[in-house]
Amino acid sequence: MLLGLDRHLFRRLMLFALVATVVLFVAQQSDATSAIFGGNQTALDRFNELREAYSDAGSVVRTNLVDTSTPLGLLLWLPIGLAYFFFAPLPFSGSSAISLAATPEMLVWYWLLPSAARGFRIARRNNQLRALSPLLLYAMVSAIGWSIVITNVGSMFRYRGQILFFAIILIAIDQVTRREQRERRQAVELERLAQVAK
Repeated sequence: MLLGLDRHLFRRLMLFALVATVVLFVAQQSDATSAIFGGNQTALDRFNELREAYSDAGSVVRTNLVDTSTPLGLLLWLPIGLAYFFFAPLPFSGSSAISLAATPEMLVWYWLLPSAARGFRIARRNNQLRALSPLLLYAMVSAIGWSIVITNVGSMFRYRGQILFFAIILIAIDQVTRREQRERRQAVELERLAQVAK
């Protein structure tokens, strides 16, 4: 609602404010905020409680690297959490059948990540990021949110599926662009050979 910068921006801002007000009012009236944040708990306490709950399962992320009981600690955890979110589980590193079964997918994921980066550069160069900005915003918010809360590699692996569609779009941009460039080179080469043959 907010990302488009056309003549209807003010109308979208007003609609966003109205929807946000209604959602907050309903949440307060239904006592949903105390169910989410546990009454007297702060958001940071609730985050740490959720992180501990995920830590009880197997394949736990090393949460003792940073003390996340403060906002600064949670901010310092963010790069570590994002690295786990995007790159875990490492291929051939698990001992269970489930973690080993993820190895082929992770190898393909690592192989295609440079293509996604090239696709992002191509989209930026061709001014396509404005069209992709809602998806980019969703992917960033999801990745940051999950990497802060989730401390289990298996859960991160599953939740990463929520943003894979955006990476696939970027990979497709790169792959299509490279194929078009290859076809143009082949056409130029064929025309040059035809000129030589004449």
